[in-house]
Amino acid sequence: MEAIGVWHRAKSVSISTMRSNFRSLGCWFDVVVTPLRSTKEGENEITGAVALLVDATATRQIHERLDSIDAAGTDLLSFDADQLRALNSAERLRLLEERVVGQTRSTLGFDHFEYRLTDRRSNQLELVFCSGLVPLGIGERLYAKSEGNGISGWVASTGEGVICGDVTQDARYVGGLPGARSALTVPLRLHDRIVGVFNAESNEANAFDDGDRIAAELYGRYVALGLNILDMLVAERVSTNRDVAATIQREAAGPIEAAVREARMLASSTGIDPQVRTSVERIIENLEKTDERIRNAATGTKTVLGIEQMLREGCIDVAFVGKNVLVVDDEET
Repeated sequence: MEAIGVWHRAKSVSISTMRSNFRSLGCWFDVVVTPLRSTKEGENEITGAVALLVDATATRQIHERLDSIDAAGTDLLSFDADQLRALNSAERLRLLEERVVGQTRSTLGFDHFEYRLTDRRSNQLELVFCSGLVPLGIGERLYAKSEGNGISGWVASTGEGVICGDVTQDARYVGGLPGARSALTVPLRLHDRIVGVFNAESNEANAFDDGDRIAAELYGRYVALGLNILDMLVAERVSTNRDVAATIQREAAGPIEAAVREARMLASSTGIDPQVRTSVERIIENLEKTDERIRNAATGTKTVLGIEQMLREGCIDVAFVGKNVLVVDDEET
């Protein structure tokens, strides 16, 4: 019926082609109708039409997923200055953790995952956020090295994402999920620098595909930027508001420009679906708004932003996760 409607609209207006889309039985379809006019001299009557019907379900799903990641990333970076000012570094990290863990589950659809950041001094991959995975044992560590440090170490070292359909066949795999069958590991990028890795695992073989990899890498950029902002907030205690705000403007400008540049390259790609292009353009718009907010913060008097090293305050030693600590001394009170 939708295609017939497009046909009637094409007859009523003087255009060469009509485009429309509709949903039926859970699937999306694109329809393109081109009227055929009489070839007789002096006549312009429409005598027929050529229609192309395309199953656009996969494209629409990509479009919707990009939209959801964009919305989640925007929400992730929406910090309230007054709220953050009242929190210490550990509380700020927990606030970001709640957002990241919740969005990774709801937006990416992963239940078992971890985020690790690379310690610039030691090159160690430090656990920051974790959900559903068993932490490394006491004394076990992962480093951003291509050999002997699991898939995460290889990804952090090379910058290449890995989709492992069967972990039992990959000697690099280091156990995290009991009974794991497949894993997805991607780098966390901040501008041109790899700052960590994201790793997701599943009890099902071949649970991840290239769409999951792209989605994880895109959302990972938002997470990396959020962690970088949180990093900067730690320096608030030793710097004036204006100086620190100017620093985050410099720090964030590069990553945001890189993300916008890559998104524009994607939007200008030949043959990209119009709906996907619209979604990418929306991402570009929101990134530019984020950049504008940061620039405004640099000139404000109430902004509290800072710089440099990876956040360490508030990180919980994995050796104490899920454990109670009893302190006993010989004092009477």
